[in-house]
Amino acid sequence: MNNETPTIKTAISAQSSLGKDLLVAMVDALRKTSPASWGSMTQEQQQDVIDGLAHRIQVHVVQAISTLAQAQHIVIEAHVDSVTFKDGVKATLTAMKGDGAHQLADAQGSSVLVVITDATKYLETMDQVRGEADQRALPGLEA
Repeated sequence: MNNETPTIKTAISAQSSLGKDLLVAMVDALRKTSPASWGSMTQEQQQDVIDGLAHRIQVHVVQAISTLAQAQHIVIEAHVDSVTFKDGVKATLTAMKGDGAHQLADAQGSSVLVVITDATKYLETMDQVRGEADQRALPGLEA
């Protein structure tokens, strides 16, 4: 068995729940620091707070992933327009304007390393975080 398998599985698991884990931590902090305020909110009001936090997390996770990806590398944000499998693999990209465009032009004809990353994968499970129901369950009857 390959020694890297558990590390890869752990990374994939962490990748898909990072946004949710951060959001749950923030909501738990709100519940603990302001239990009276949080408890007096309707589910809709709680959801508005959760949605606002989720948006902030999304912005900062995307920035963090981008920053990490750029460390010691030239990074060009691009959209993959097409990929064909004839005489190797050929990809057509539409690059966003930025500093890396000139380096890309300079690299034409050279061999480069393409790293594919999508920061949205770190945010996949955030929609699972919900406000508490307005009608709390009776003690002893929780589902």
